[in-house]
Amino acid sequence: MKSSVLSTLTQAVAGFGRAARSGGASLGSVAGRLFDASRLSGAPSSAVNGVTEPRKTPMSPGSERRLLTAIENGFAPGAALSATALIRLGSESHVGSGELWQAVSALADQGHLATLATGGAVYLRWLKGEGASDEKATEALLAARKGVSLLNAEGFDSHARALAAFEKASPLMRQAGGNAGAKGVNQAQIETLRANAALEMLRDTVNDAEQQLATRADPERVRTTMEKVRLAKNWLANAMVDGRTGASKPDDAVYAALKTISDVVGAERHTVKLNGAEIAVGIKAMKAFVEFLGPIKPGTALVKVSQPP
Repeated sequence: MKSSVLSTLTQAVAGFGRAARSGGASLGSVAGRLFDASRLSGAPSSAVNGVTEPRKTPMSPGSERRLLTAIENGFAPGAALSATALIRLGSESHVGSGELWQAVSALADQGHLATLATGGAVYLRWLKGEGASDEKATEALLAARKGVSLLNAEGFDSHARALAAFEKASPLMRQAGGNAGAKGVNQAQIETLRANAALEMLRDTVNDAEQQLATRADPERVRTTMEKVRLAKNWLANAMVDGRTGASKPDDAVYAALKTISDVVGAERHTVKLNGAEIAVGIKAMKAFVEFLGPIKPGTALVKVSQPP
């Protein structure tokens, strides 16, 4: 792995300036349909968003537990926590500023959080309920946990495989029997992870496009393309999907930029890779998510726009 969750989070938070603040309509009524239902049917890697290199300084005893308790007391499973929210929770739970991101990294490594390139994280708590012995529920949770580990890792391929894992988990959880309440909580978390994995893939794609443009010789083409890349990058810098309040809807210009950038991502060159089939599934799902972010179409599950202040 190229870096640890700790370094990834530190870099993300260093200049975040603005943090996403969720708001809007409930996603609960559209659990399992975060993407347009008419377009989508329905060994984990070591994590970059889980600690993969030694901590420079030891954490105080109980820091992880105090932070997790604060999250558990304030948020439902599937909640997206911005960097600002994590900093506030750390302060309230007496976790020192020098220890906070180490604690977040450790909680990601333990499976309590799925960390994002924004410096934020999704809080996870899988409920078994009476459906623990249900075969489809068990298979769905295994796929979801694999997806979290891959989402916590670094790079486009890992994030594409994460989205593919959530694509597998989603219909399995919908078809599972058992306790309806636990199933609903688990389903909402899977849908939240699906959307956030798609956003991570878009961030990876935009970053790659920006680097490639820096080497191009055609100034005019670089200028016009870079404008789209920067529009997309600025929007993605704080974009997160929350299990209760939904996803951000970009304005028309940002959507057009996202669509242009996602359209150039082809699955063909990835199919020859190890795990290429999973990557291809993730790419297809990412493109469907971008379509979902566009103008509302009949039958599309609607979620509220959430923008940072």
